[in-house]
Amino acid sequence: VWPSKTRKEELEWTSLHGSGRKKLIGQLPPKLTEVFPDGLGCQLMKHWMEFDDIYNLIGASNPTDKDTRSIERKALQWINDFMKFPFDGFKKASVTPYMHIMAYHVPLTMKQHSGIKRVKGQEVKSNDCTKKHYFSSNHQDVARDIPYS
Repeated sequence: VWPSKTRKEELEWTSLHGSGRKKLIGQLPPKLTEVFPDGLGCQLMKHWMEFDDIYNLIGASNPTDKDTRSIERKALQWINDFMKFPFDGFKKASVTPYMHIMAYHVPLTMKQHSGIKRVKGQEVKSNDCTKKHYFSSNHQDVARDIPYS
């Protein structure tokens, strides 16, 4: 996030990919103590360092059953800790589908496929065709039309 060069008093942002994401997860947590007062900065730093630990476990090659159980346990604890932050927006309703996937589906997929890196994006192409059909249709009965495309 940075100030916009063209519009005053607005911010611009970009999605992080690859090494940028890893760099942010590695470098941001210690800086949170400088931004947030009292023990909150330390609490946030700990929370994001735990996420970094989960992120690294997910990327492991050939995980054991112990590793996948550890990911599930740590991810569930991470979500519970998230809901304990003393701000609006950190309640149960704020738990995103991505968090749910991290806690339940990622460990299961890792166990079934001996790691997450072995899972390819074949289903994404099929889903992309479905999405293309959905957005190009007249929306009369998309659910009926998609299987026929």
